[in-house]
Amino acid sequence: MESNHLWSQVTAESGYRDNDASNFETATLFNEPQSATALAEELLQLVENIIAEHAKPLAGATEIVSALSGVVPMAVASNSPRRLLDIALSRGGFADILPLTIAADEVEAPKPAPDLYLRACEMLGVHPHTAVAFEDSFTGATSARVAGLKVVGVPSLAHVDLPADIVFPSLLDARLRTGIQNWRDRSYRRRLVTD
Repeated sequence: MESNHLWSQVTAESGYRDNDASNFETATLFNEPQSATALAEELLQLVENIIAEHAKPLAGATEIVSALSGVVPMAVASNSPRRLLDIALSRGGFADILPLTIAADEVEAPKPAPDLYLRACEMLGVHPHTAVAFEDSFTGATSARVAGLKVVGVPSLAHVDLPADIVFPSLLDARLRTGIQNWRDRSYRRRLVTD
């Protein structure tokens, strides 16, 4: 989902920052350190409203997920909290075709730690070294790489170098689409042999 720019929009317009330290600093500045939690909740509510109204899948994401659904095991390992992840997946039309999802607030350490990807692989029953992550952020690509996955990078922000095995300018890239179709065909043939 395209949501990185939505977080940026909320923090720029509101003056809030999306981490506990910044919320604590802001609350302390106004001599109300006990308000840090309320500030964090207010920021989360603002982002939730914007995602519910404006988030959309990255161009090409729907087609890729549809092509691979039921052919290869898939999961979402998101650095968003559960409530934002569920809203984004529903808004993007992925809630039913990507039933296995792990949110940042469901693991001990979010990205860039490997926890989300390791948990996703565990739940899928696959070894991380046989899995592939599609990532649009430096933090996410770092997390996947540390977990041992191969990383396909598709930067959502311009001029960001991702620590990926291969980087494409978009999910619509013809080379990526051909690779996914070949992967789908090979996986489908393997399923026919093993089922």
